[in-house]
Amino acid sequence: MHMALRRENVGHIFRAYDIRGVYNEDLLPEFFVEIGLAAAERLGGECLVGMDVRASSPVLYEALIAGLRAGGVKVLDAGTIPIGALLYGCCKMEEGFSAYVTASHLPPEWNGVKFYFAGGLGVEPEDNYKLRDAFLKGNYKRLPWKGIGRRIRVDLLSEYLEFLSESFELKGLKVGLDCGNGATVLTAPRAFRGAGASVKGVNCFIDPSFPGRGAEPRPENIKELSELVAGRGLDFGVAYDGDGDRGLFVDKEGRYLYPEEVVMIIIEGLKLRGTVVTTVDASKVLEDYCHERGLKLIRVPVGHNYVIRKVREVEAVVGVEHSGHILVPGMLDCGKPFAVDDALWASMKFAEAYLQLGGSFKGFLPERYVYRSLKVGVGEREKARVVEWLKEKLTSMYGEVETVDGVKVDLGDSWALVRPSNTEPVVRISVEAKEEGKASRLLEELRRLLEEAKGVDGNHPSRSG
Repeated sequence: MHMALRRENVGHIFRAYDIRGVYNEDLLPEFFVEIGLAAAERLGGECLVGMDVRASSPVLYEALIAGLRAGGVKVLDAGTIPIGALLYGCCKMEEGFSAYVTASHLPPEWNGVKFYFAGGLGVEPEDNYKLRDAFLKGNYKRLPWKGIGRRIRVDLLSEYLEFLSESFELKGLKVGLDCGNGATVLTAPRAFRGAGASVKGVNCFIDPSFPGRGAEPRPENIKELSELVAGRGLDFGVAYDGDGDRGLFVDKEGRYLYPEEVVMIIIEGLKLRGTVVTTVDASKVLEDYCHERGLKLIRVPVGHNYVIRKVREVEAVVGVEHSGHILVPGMLDCGKPFAVDDALWASMKFAEAYLQLGGSFKGFLPERYVYRSLKVGVGEREKARVVEWLKEKLTSMYGEVETVDGVKVDLGDSWALVRPSNTEPVVRISVEAKEEGKASRLLEELRRLLEEAKGVDGNHPSRSG
């Protein structure tokens, strides 16, 4: 199939915040040479480059670097590192950009690349789509041999680990880590031990097939970590995704902690006061907590860029997404702000807060709601149409709806959200209610409407029963 694949047929791999596809199906190594050329012209300067542990990453990495250098960019080659280490280096950069070859939490056949500006903020959708247009048209400069950019190897991993060990003192703590056979194998156990903690691990060896529980940690697939923590008498556990920008936590009893509960513990333990940033799909439990503590809560669309940008804009104390992205601002040793999606930094901040609280935190966590979610497969070209149809349908059913990100219906003690994924060919449904029965009914109603929307003629979006 791929022998006849042409670049004009793969514009869909350029998503809002990254580039993703299935290796050797719609993501070919030769495409990465041209993506590198496009990035060299559109983003310019020098580029810090790193990659995750996927089997295809070294191939795509070399192709990307070839394109960047052919476009005149000086490449700072950091090699295989988790994304937190790359962003640590990116935050120290005065100018230029960085690139990280990864498909984050997706299955092993997927891969891609994320671009970031100096300072650690990811490129915006318009930047990514300009890269797409340049790639599709092939209109970028090809420099003569004298213009080829240099390639310099940098040991960012050691520098990052030293930064973490100097930032935390975690003696006496007993932690369970599930690295998911991904990139945090290189850092998380060493960082916690370097800070004085005792570490027990599962899936803490690199394997690009992600045999343990896959590259995506989910509440239902981290049972091994839960059993390790509860069985060994550990303080808590963390499960990281493939590139290390997301982490899911369990308490000492092995019970899954909502990411919203994790940031409450961080706020309490570190005595933070100020604004909290979260996304439209976050649990109402955070809303209850912020109301009780007199903290301002701001909701933004789902996506790390939205959260990071708003955290920086309002100087928030924390940012969180329900999917497990947790942002705790800090400072680098050079005095620059470190406000990025780094699950290892967030988990070590959690550990610091845990020690301050003496391991006791259930007293201030509000009562949970019943939160349910599911993914429904919808083609990339159909997602926008389907969600637009649902907006019309839900507006006719419930009156006012929120459209900050997808379509959200607020029913007072419950809510329902339908939104297209930024990273996968799926539409996500999330619901929350006080009672299990109501949450289940809401989820089923939205699932049924979504299936109906998929079957509606795209030329007649308002046709429905």
